This record gives sequence, structure tokens and C-alpha cells, in this order.
Amino acid sequence: MNNRLSRIGFLVVIFFFIAAFFSSAVSSQAKPSGKPLRILFIGNSLTFYYEMPKVLANLANAPGRQPALFTQMYAPGGFTLEQNYKQGPALELIRNGKWDYVVLQEGSAQTITDREKFIEYSRKFDSEIKKAGAKTIFYMTWAYQKSDPNMFSQVAEAYKKMAADVNAPVAPAGIAWLKALKE
Repeated sequence: MNNRLSRIGFLVVIFFFIAAFFSSAVSSQAKPSGKPLRILFIGNSLTFYYEMPKVLANLANAPGRQPALFTQMYAPGGFTLEQNYKQGPALELIRNGKWDYVVLQEGSAQTITDREKFIEYSRKFDSEIKKAGAKTIFYMTWAYQKSDPNMFSQVAEAYKKMAADVNAPVAPAGIAWLKALKE
């Protein structure tokens, strides 16, 4: 039971950290027409499992909060950005969804073990996102191997470099996760 409470506590910290990031990142983009900002999430189970887009939208759409958010997610379990690019509806969703932002999330290990593919498909997605008139945000994941203290910094570094390469912000969930683990 204590372990479950700890996991829930970590998730709450991460969700509020990410919600604060998105709130500050998109607050200047509030649409004068009163329409909600539209955010598409593309990733895998690290985005899907705890319904992060839905939680973010619920937090942002609380009474008195602006801007309102509409979120959608395409996040098949185990998918890499390459698989999301080549398979399924991700590109069609970007092209036809009239999104303000598209959030890209790669598997933690792939940012380290297959960095070239991470870079290649992040760039390809970013190009499609810009063509569709939206902006890219990277959703930094966390290390899944707590026994490897270097994994957190390697994942964080890969996301920071990629984001700088395409001039996009990073939602640093991995850093929030590490801080929560330390506390």
C-alpha cells in the first residue's frame, strides 16, 4: 500500500509540473475567440498509461482557468517516433487537426540506444507540424531503470539537444520524476 501511495504521489508531482509547464508555455497563445487551445500528443504508453493529456486538460479546464484546452492522443504501447511516423494515423492527425501544439514523446531507451532515429523522426515530425501551422513541444520521459543513475541525465540531454535543434520547448517530466524520487 505504501509503495502505491508513493507512485501516486510521484504522478501527482509530475502532472502538476507538466501542467504548470504547459500553462506557462501556452498562456500567451490564448485565442481571442475563446476557442480552446488544441494539443495533440504523439507517443507511447508513457503518455497513454496515466492519460496524461486528459489530466492536463482537466487541470487546465478547471473553473476560472485560461486558456481552455482540448487534447487528443495517439500513443500505442511500445511505439517509437519512427513507428508513429510510418504507421497509424499520426501524420493524418497532424495535417487535419488544426492543432496549436503537437507534443512528441519518444521511449526513454530509444533516446539513448537509437539516437539517430530519434533525431531523424523528431525532425520529420517537426517539419510536418510546422507545415500544419502548429508548434512542437517535446515531452521528456524518465529513466525506467532506477538502478542506472546515468539514464536520467542521458534521456534529459537527448531531449534538450533535440528540442534545441528544432527550436522547440521541452516539458521536463523526466527531471520532475528525478526530483520526486530524490525527495
